[in-house]
Amino acid sequence: VEAFLHLAEAPSGAGRFQAPGLDVVRSFEWIRIAPPAAAGEANYRVRLEIPGRVTIPGTAASLVFELSQRPEREQVQEAEGKYRYNKVVSALDWGRIAGAPELRNWRPGDRYRPVGYPCDTKLKTLFQHARIPVWERRRWPVIVCGEEIAWAGRFGPAADCAATPDTRTVLKVRQIGSLSEF
Repeated sequence: VEAFLHLAEAPSGAGRFQAPGLDVVRSFEWIRIAPPAAAGEANYRVRLEIPGRVTIPGTAASLVFELSQRPEREQVQEAEGKYRYNKVVSALDWGRIAGAPELRNWRPGDRYRPVGYPCDTKLKTLFQHARIPVWERRRWPVIVCGEEIAWAGRFGPAADCAATPDTRTVLKVRQIGSLSEF
């Protein structure tokens, strides 16, 4: 009880403690009380079928992939000289996707340059700015081609992979459902 009160009363920050049968984690202003996490949760990596749909391992969420010819202008909005659909549907240039795309979870040290950013940025920094709790990060979906990130959940396509007005074939990526475990 003392450890919980100490964690709850802190003005900010993060923390964690375990009690019998409980894992208590603070991230930003949230406190999560849950059964203890499985030790050494496995990373995932799934080859994508495009078009298609894939469930994000360990979550209730899935990603839907559709190919279409040329973006519909009324659905596309300009963002720093690149184009995307909105925060729910991302538009990638299928011609810029090299190799077989795969879905994997975020890994410490991952970085890429999202549309609108001047340089590569660590996903951890994006998580902090977006106030993504630490317990949602370990399963965070990332689409890679080889080891290059082409898309990251919520943050959208990499600048080098984003659809533009010149894109001939658009890969639409849409997330359905929540990444939360509960």
